[in-house]
Amino acid sequence: GDLVTLDVAEPEAAWSFRHAIVRDVTYALWTRNQRSPLHRAVAQWYENRFADDLPPLHPLLAHHWDEAGEAGIALGYLELAGEQALRNGAFDEARRLHARALALQAESGLQADDERRARWHSGLGMALYFLGELALSRQHLEITVGLLDRPLPVGLGATRRRLLSELTRQALHRWRPARFAGRLGHRQEQIEQLAECCSRLGQIYYLDGEPAERLLAVTLAGLNLAEQGAPSAALARVLAGSAILASLAGMAGMASAYAERAQAVAETDAGREAAPQVWHYQAILQAQRGRWDRAGQANDRALALIRERGDQTLEAEACVVRATLLLCQDDFAGAEAAWSRALRLARRVGNSQIECWSLLDQSETLFGRLDLDGAEHALTLALQIPTQPHDGYSSIEKQRMLARLRHARGRLDEALDACEVVYAMVHAQPPAGYHWADFYATTVEVVLDLLEYETDFARAHHRRLRSRARTGCRRLQRMARRFGNVEIRAQTLRARLDWIEGRHRPAEQLWRAAAAQALEQKRAGEAARALAELRRHGLAVDTATVQALLPVLRAQQAEALLDALGANERGSNHTGPHASRT
Repeated sequence: GDLVTLDVAEPEAAWSFRHAIVRDVTYALWTRNQRSPLHRAVAQWYENRFADDLPPLHPLLAHHWDEAGEAGIALGYLELAGEQALRNGAFDEARRLHARALALQAESGLQADDERRARWHSGLGMALYFLGELALSRQHLEITVGLLDRPLPVGLGATRRRLLSELTRQALHRWRPARFAGRLGHRQEQIEQLAECCSRLGQIYYLDGEPAERLLAVTLAGLNLAEQGAPSAALARVLAGSAILASLAGMAGMASAYAERAQAVAETDAGREAAPQVWHYQAILQAQRGRWDRAGQANDRALALIRERGDQTLEAEACVVRATLLLCQDDFAGAEAAWSRALRLARRVGNSQIECWSLLDQSETLFGRLDLDGAEHALTLALQIPTQPHDGYSSIEKQRMLARLRHARGRLDEALDACEVVYAMVHAQPPAGYHWADFYATTVEVVLDLLEYETDFARAHHRRLRSRARTGCRRLQRMARRFGNVEIRAQTLRARLDWIEGRHRPAEQLWRAAAAQALEQKRAGEAARALAELRRHGLAVDTATVQALLPVLRAQQAEALLDALGANERGSNHTGPHASRT
């Protein structure tokens, strides 16, 4: 009588333990055979009592039937509860429920067809994706594709063969669209599931810096399947991903066509759910082309739609993109607002990957403001977050920031070591994202800084630094053909190398061409960078151009440009790392 207390006497008596510890100890003393009938009775009571409103009780019923030893019934409730948790954004709960379904099926030996097992793997993969555990998410999404369609190839040769097959199918779809549209409508649920998995895998491969062939193969596989079903959110998302890849492949017209189709599908009732992600992808597409204004407008629209839906994980991703866009324009105040929001959301939803990216953006912001201690602290926090094996994005950005900070601190050996890591990553696996190209450009800039200034370190490592500078500039120029965001930087950095090696006339021509191109494209920061280099090297700069440029520069950019112009007029030299991204 001292262990329990009567809570409710009528109409049905309800008792509770006086303390949770007493409850847990008592429960632990019972054997499985003693507990099972009690769990069965509780589950049946809930089913009878709340027969008209069972969905909120699916997780509880899954637990009781599981403990009752009724694996078949438990699996049904686990599946329903997992799907419900995923729809509601309860990703930790969705992960637990789908993982338990897979484990219970294996433990019980119950048979489950491929379609059902695919739902469990897909649900687990999606939950892991939103929790930032991309390596595990990738495994389960790839299993889903294999169960519902055919396994994705592993080796590069097999991937290229699959890509050729998917390209051929896509060409047929473009040639005779009416022949393929809707012909797999009887498998609509599976088609949408496959397209969603392929779309997410495309994002994961993109962030991991996988070869372009793998990105294209999985995204086109999803597109070819989705186009054979009815219009859907899955079709809109995979079209938006295809636009990014077409742009990477240099097919600007096709990229625009895919992007327009994605937006059109997202405006229909069937595809409206995908609208936030379609505009999120549009921002990435425009950033890849170096069109910061258009990228910003797309990001604004994406964030407005995302906040209407309350998707905190996607909002965190979009805030990271916003921070990147603003950092590329030296807007440190705007960037801080974006990565601060991303950091809060990432910690709230438990996404360690986005938390890491936000801390790296914080480090870059503080570095740009010359707060080296603050930048160092933020980087230290980011480095403490483990990098998953496939997470190339985080790995390369960590090393890029290490190179910049170690150089600024005068720890030149460590700076060069970090540069070597970035070089090795990019050279082993050509980048498939605009952010990788930007990180590589920064690393090349650090190498040129190390080479240019007459220090004991530069003299001791002259041959190695010159080799790295030449390789870096050459590769960056190749990247610039696909990534418009580094096109002008590739010219200004190549000009620096030309000047260092005594080719002053070609260097001057490159800087002037870069300034003219940047002004034409209204990329004020890049124009300021090129003009500052001209002046720093004693070359004439049109005063009218500078005066016209200053009002449209951000404060940090204008200060850096005036400092460079004034420094040259005072006869002083450029003696250290760049004070800002300008």
